[in-house]
Amino acid sequence: MDPTARMSPLMSAYADLVSSGDRPEALLDAAVSFIGLGMQPELGIVLRLARRRGDIHTVLAIRDYARRASCRELDVPDFDRWFMEYAVTRFGVALDTDAGIAFISGLDAEMIRTVVAGLGSEADVWRKILAAARRDAFLPPERLALLQKVMALEEAVVALTTRNRSDVDPAFRRYCRDNGIEVLKTLQSGVEGPDRRSNIYLVIDADGIAKVFKEVTARGGAPSEKDFFDLAGRHPSIPRCYGVIGIRPGLEFLKLSVCYGQTLADWLAPGAVVPRQSAAQVIAKIAEALAHLHERGIVHLDIRPENIVVDGVEATLLDLNNCLRAAAGETIDAGMTDPRYAPPEIALGERASHSSDVYQLGVLFHQLLTGSHPFAAGAGDWHAGRERQTLVYALPMALAAGGSKVPSGDPLLALAARMLDKDPSRRPSARQVVEALAAPAKIIRHAPRTMHRSRAGNVVLFPARMGIPHRGHVDYLCRLLELGYHAVISLQRAYTITDMDPLPKWLVMKMVAGSLMDRGFSGDDFDFIFTPFYRTRQEHRLHFAMMPGRQDVAAVASGNSEVHDLFKGLPILDQRVVFGHEGEDYFNRSWGALLRRAIKDGDRAAFDAYAASGVTRIMPFDELRRRYAENDIPFVHGNAYAALRDADGRTMAEGRVRRYRSPEESLMAFLDGGGKIIDPYARETTAEINGQRGRISYVDTFIDDQGNERISFVFHAD
Repeated sequence: MDPTARMSPLMSAYADLVSSGDRPEALLDAAVSFIGLGMQPELGIVLRLARRRGDIHTVLAIRDYARRASCRELDVPDFDRWFMEYAVTRFGVALDTDAGIAFISGLDAEMIRTVVAGLGSEADVWRKILAAARRDAFLPPERLALLQKVMALEEAVVALTTRNRSDVDPAFRRYCRDNGIEVLKTLQSGVEGPDRRSNIYLVIDADGIAKVFKEVTARGGAPSEKDFFDLAGRHPSIPRCYGVIGIRPGLEFLKLSVCYGQTLADWLAPGAVVPRQSAAQVIAKIAEALAHLHERGIVHLDIRPENIVVDGVEATLLDLNNCLRAAAGETIDAGMTDPRYAPPEIALGERASHSSDVYQLGVLFHQLLTGSHPFAAGAGDWHAGRERQTLVYALPMALAAGGSKVPSGDPLLALAARMLDKDPSRRPSARQVVEALAAPAKIIRHAPRTMHRSRAGNVVLFPARMGIPHRGHVDYLCRLLELGYHAVISLQRAYTITDMDPLPKWLVMKMVAGSLMDRGFSGDDFDFIFTPFYRTRQEHRLHFAMMPGRQDVAAVASGNSEVHDLFKGLPILDQRVVFGHEGEDYFNRSWGALLRRAIKDGDRAAFDAYAASGVTRIMPFDELRRRYAENDIPFVHGNAYAALRDADGRTMAEGRVRRYRSPEESLMAFLDGGGKIIDPYARETTAEINGQRGRISYVDTFIDDQGNERISFVFHAD
């Protein structure tokens, strides 16, 4: 059923107005309704929008009403010029992409001819129309051909002109091969036609740094995304643009920095809670980026969660592709990108300004602070179709008497309400929002991440010794996961306990997993394998060749040249790849020695500065210090065995630790009655054995007389 069917005539008219971007005929329906209701101010809004869209039917209907009602405000005195130089090149073309044709309906073609006949000499009028069409840099070739058919009294049907995109990908990859660029992934495949999209790739550039290469979309004579990057310059909350590369004549790609982090959309998932300080910090960072853009005459006009990335203390504003130019105080014509964040002036067809960005940011601010949209509570409509979103979100925002209603005494919500004022002149500037939210930056705790990371052909192998996990390890892993890979973390020298490896690797596993979960990842995003100390490179190479899922390994992450030698032929994602910037020196970082020294010296401040967030949840600082006083196990010549006993000391299971698995995973396979691990990353592993839940605690490790390693665990039933 049409969602406007049960509305009042007035609400139905407004619904037609705000949904006219998706249903062109809806604008004429809105005009007819407002004419019937005698609502001249609203007709003025419809007229402005119809003129901008070249909607001849709607302009004619309003002009006819204006003359009958003697309403000079709604007359169109420049109709002749508007029709010949603007409207007729934008009106009435329909596309049938399945049939591969563009056409103007017979009724519309006849209407155009009738209007032309009423403007004077038909030959002169058509000459002016075709001259204006040829000057229009944005005019698709189909439109000019259709106008010529209308003029010649022929059926207005032509074949769609489509560029051949099948050779874009091969041409790009050939360029990369010839210029030392390694293509890691296709992030988006290009599409031609009305819904044209660029080809976008993730690459390792010739300088060894991961970048995004994005095909430049032709925009006629309008500024390109590259122009906006040039105008914006460098800012920490805007991606870096490293220039344009020419693949061949007519095919260019932007080189952009990779924006690591998590899109704000994850914070707005059902049940997600954002602390007030974090919400204010994100909004302040994006307001700072907007202030920077506004001062350079740029209006973004697409502020929404998917275009904001949060990482640590930073937030980055993405997608300058839809930006427009507007100097201070100017207004501009703009379309509605996302109905859920549409400012009233855009939803009702009026002109946008810098204040429109502030309004969109205000919607986000209100959502982060309250968990709900300021003008609609319809969570079930959040992912609905565009027309439904327009009715549920854009329409209430456009028709609201003022800003959102907020509780008194809440300064953050009060600021959000000012940003949401219906009158653009009453909203604060982006710079004023920054000043109102000024506060020391703190680490923002991440929300659960919703991005799916397939294992099939998409695994990055991360071999690391990791005696005690530090933040560098976790930052490195996070960036790999944010590139869309599934991580397999190989804990090297898994059964070695030395000055560099004071902890058993199954405890290190828990620390790493907990730290990644602090950053919003889940156990579906990564796996662990346990790699012994191998005395020959051939043994080491064979270990990885036989690892489960080896066929899915697409890249290896390591700065160790010996590791690189083990994986010749695979892309190597070293630290420079994910931490470096074009034109800047980067030196590999290692905080392991600093972390070990901090523990030995009892320097808690230094330890807190370098340790991964999950370390002390598994082992307190004082216990870590005691680990350095225990006997070392430098390497294991024999085999590793695990034993599990109950609280009374009776043996429940024992056997040789299985290749690639943790000791606890191996023990589950040894149990006669069967067992399963429920949470391997808890401080004490939770498991179910013979139908009884409980906790598996690590006891100790020692070397027996035969040189075998013996690992002991105890099961405490709940």
